[in-house]
Amino acid sequence: SRFREMYQPAADLLNPGIGFEELLRKTVARGCYADLGHREQAWIAARLQDFGKLRGLPEQQLRDGVWVSIAESRTQDGGTVCVHRDISAQRKAEEELMRRAALVQMLREIALETNEADNIPEAIQTCIDKVCAYTGFVIGHAWLPPERDETRELVPARLWYLREPQRYLAFREATEASRFAPGVGLPGRVWVSREPHWIDDLAEDVNFPRREVAVAAGLGSACAFPVLERDRVVAVLEFYSAGVIERDTPLLNAVAHLASQLGRVTERKRAVMALNKLRQAVEQSPAMIMITDRQGAIEYVNPEFSASTGYRPDEAIGRTPALLKSGQMEPEVYRVLWETITSGHDWRGEFLNLRKDGSTYWAATTVSPIRDQGGNVTHFLGIAEDVTERKRSEERIEHLAHFDPLTDLPNRALFQAQSRQILAAARRSGRPVALLMLDLDDFKDVNDSLGHAAGDRLLEQVAGRLKDCLREGDMVARLGGDEFALVLPEVEGPEAVDTAVRRLLEKVAEPYTLDELDLFVNASVGIALYPGDGEDAETLLKHADLALYRAKNRGRGTFNFFKPAMDQEVQQRKSLENDLRSALARGDLHLVYQPQVELENRRMTGVEALVRWHHPERGPISPAQFIPIAERSGLIVQLGEWVLEEACRQARAWRDAGMVELVVAVNLSPVQFKHPDLVGMVERVLRRSGLEAELLNLEITEGVVMQDTAANLKLIEALRAMGIRIALDDFGTGYSSLSYLTSLPVDKIKIDRSFVTALAEDPVRRSIVRSIVELGGALGKRVNVEGVETAEQLAVLVGHSVDEVQGYYFSPPVAAKEIQHMVARPAWQEQLPEQAPRSGATRQAG
Repeated sequence: SRFREMYQPAADLLNPGIGFEELLRKTVARGCYADLGHREQAWIAARLQDFGKLRGLPEQQLRDGVWVSIAESRTQDGGTVCVHRDISAQRKAEEELMRRAALVQMLREIALETNEADNIPEAIQTCIDKVCAYTGFVIGHAWLPPERDETRELVPARLWYLREPQRYLAFREATEASRFAPGVGLPGRVWVSREPHWIDDLAEDVNFPRREVAVAAGLGSACAFPVLERDRVVAVLEFYSAGVIERDTPLLNAVAHLASQLGRVTERKRAVMALNKLRQAVEQSPAMIMITDRQGAIEYVNPEFSASTGYRPDEAIGRTPALLKSGQMEPEVYRVLWETITSGHDWRGEFLNLRKDGSTYWAATTVSPIRDQGGNVTHFLGIAEDVTERKRSEERIEHLAHFDPLTDLPNRALFQAQSRQILAAARRSGRPVALLMLDLDDFKDVNDSLGHAAGDRLLEQVAGRLKDCLREGDMVARLGGDEFALVLPEVEGPEAVDTAVRRLLEKVAEPYTLDELDLFVNASVGIALYPGDGEDAETLLKHADLALYRAKNRGRGTFNFFKPAMDQEVQQRKSLENDLRSALARGDLHLVYQPQVELENRRMTGVEALVRWHHPERGPISPAQFIPIAERSGLIVQLGEWVLEEACRQARAWRDAGMVELVVAVNLSPVQFKHPDLVGMVERVLRRSGLEAELLNLEITEGVVMQDTAANLKLIEALRAMGIRIALDDFGTGYSSLSYLTSLPVDKIKIDRSFVTALAEDPVRRSIVRSIVELGGALGKRVNVEGVETAEQLAVLVGHSVDEVQGYYFSPPVAAKEIQHMVARPAWQEQLPEQAPRSGATRQAG
């Protein structure tokens, strides 16, 4: 009956008389055995051949899953006894045992190989590969949470196992394009729950976003589990089978163990990586690092310590940081350091330390206690940075903040501070103090002719001489440029100061040698005395400066004591400056015009525009008084533009009245000429006034042209390119370089009025004028002589064939309406002698 139960499909055949071969073939035909397939006939033949042999046969699985073992033996009469035993339970127990052994082996190999991995991604990849190899999963993959925000989304890692990469390509692409929020999809559910999950049939799981592409790839079941570092999910691993399989509880249990095991591995890897980073940071740190024990014995130094101090690790370890002492620090510093760190606090400061080679260096140092888990101080950590260069830079900056970098004399700030100290001592002692302001005369000429480098060397030599003249307790400072200030405390009185200043000026005036050239330079000095001229440094400095200004005006190379009247003059100049600003704003200024007469044609060809100011309270103020004030204050630019615009407007009005050839001349001050927008300003004035550029003549002095020659010549050429005529004013009073005159792009030379005085009586002046006129004619430049006041002067100029003259002999500067009358009825024509004819070359050039 048991045989009939085991072979149910062939139970009706089990009757006496049936042969073994017939029974065998019919049980095979009726499908009693499992998994024979196309091997049926071969299996039958082998079975018949072995029938009745005295040995066990291979175990065989029946169609319903029952496993049987077959034993056959011979009887005495030649028959065969066949015993079929159901071994399904035994077989299942053996398979479970083998499966458990395989899982244990899998976990063992994962543990070994992940521990050997160089990094966390490699450890995770090893785990994926091993799980798939032992379980038969065809796909394994990892998801990673964001490093900083676990509430955002899981992202796919490039960590894969694909048994058939091409077959599962679409699933991989869909996965790598996915992101999962907490609780969404298989990875998201594992991320939130921190527990493994199993999906029996992917086709029926509506919460699986990649269901369609998974089913299309032939994937049936899936499971996923978290990799936990303590309570934090650091990865989610998912696996897929080919076809649907039953939930494997032992596998899930092994996976849960694997999750915690891999988490510990990754945590350890992360700790090792952090430790390696820390070690590399310490080893490669640009700072010197030292670790000592509780008693201060050195246990570790990094390479930078050895590189900076010269001590190898074996030379430093075991010793104390005292090997770095330079002996130049106060013992109190080390006492405070030790008390601070042994009490458990950080110490910060700077040491002047000693290297192994004996050289010193500054180290900015932090020393901190290191505590164990119980909070007890076990070691000390010292971190130091070589700040020698910074300290030197700070010292240089500190020095530069108080000393002039060129002469190394005290600068203005230090001068004022030391002056206050000297004056405070003078108040206590009651002794007078002299404050001197010294300025080199014509120092700018040195820079212009020899260059700024030569000027700097001259200033260095002057500073050296001034220091040589000082007594102990005296002070000299450079305030800027070529300006020096000296303080002489405890002077006996003005006579002693007079003697000291004369000696000072004599020393400064001694010849200097620059670039193998002997150079002679004078200086001017202004003197203020404490307490009579002021009781503080600022007042004394201001009064000494006023006295210096007066000394400059007296002829230079001399000195002057301050007098209260000088301060009054300054106040008057300041008041006049304020009034000039108001006059410009109100339009209180006006122009007058002095005729310029052409001698050959005996007619007026132009006028020179001159500014005048009639003060409402002070009456007429001379240009010689307010023009210098305008130049010093910067008002000259605004004033000059107004003069130019008013003159051009008037010239246009004269032209409209029929005076078509009358040229107006306007003076440009040195300050105005240096203005960067001079050309643009002139263009705008001509455009607004409507005056042709050919009817404007701009007059500049020799000194202006000779400063920054190349740039000034370029500026003059730009003005001439507009059609404006350029005149060289006051010729003969400045550089008067006749050779340089040949290259100057000017149209007219104006001989200064100083040559006209006593012209009829002085043969030397007549010769100079004649030479200038002949040179001008040869160069094609018109020559104008100003300041003509007598008929005798005019006669000489006519004899020298001068082109133009102007002066009070013809007319003083007059209002614009008078010029129109003069052009219509020139009263002076009857008084003009005949002009001597000029040579053809000169006439042609003119």
